[in-house]
Amino acid sequence: MTAPVETVALREQVAVRFMRKLDKYLPESGELRGWTITEIERELLADALDLARDVLEARIQVDPARAPAEKPRCPKCGRALMGLRDQATHKHTVLGPIRYERAYGYCRPCGAAFSPSGHSVEVRRGLL
Repeated sequence: MTAPVETVALREQVAVRFMRKLDKYLPESGELRGWTITEIERELLADALDLARDVLEARIQVDPARAPAEKPRCPKCGRALMGLRDQATHKHTVLGPIRYERAYGYCRPCGAAFSPSGHSVEVRRGLL
């Protein structure tokens, strides 16, 4: 599984993306783009959704509940999972699709493969 991500670094990345989007509407220098209010509203809505997805993805990445305190076990037989590794996945949310990495492993005796965080992604104690 990958090393924990620093919250500060993710905040900086989100802030940089936000400032780039803000420059589209309120540039520090130069002329303002000749938009109608409707055009501005459409662009702002799309950019707000992008920013919200960025924040949600970053929040999932730094969630302490993602790193189990002990080696995850098979829910069927209780044996330790083998081959635990992160795998890219996605979820459709009210904000649109989000991307994140999720730990997956398998139980050799049962032959089951799954994520220690559950068979489905749910918002609960922690995010995943």
